[in-house]
Amino acid sequence: IHEQVAGSQACLAALVPDAKPVIAYPNGNVSDQVVAGCREAGMAFGFTVEPEVFYPGQSDPMRAGRFVLWGGRSIEQQCAATLAQAGGRA
Repeated sequence: IHEQVAGSQACLAALVPDAKPVIAYPNGNVSDQVVAGCREAGMAFGFTVEPEVFYPGQSDPMRAGRFVLWGGRSIEQQCAATLAQAGGRA
């Protein structure tokens, strides 16, 4: 895991010199082993596919949730859907 992520980051840095140490786990596949390997490779933040609110200082930055936004919906509909998924805490 460390080797794959570190290698990918090296390639990315050659193309985007100011790339940030952030990863979105492919297909949302994340485990303690994956997080450890990503941390070893220098990642500071990781996105899962879980619809969860991230709380700085409280949530694990390597397991940040995210919400799907859709181009065909109004911003009001998307805000309402996100609030519903987050249990009203977003």
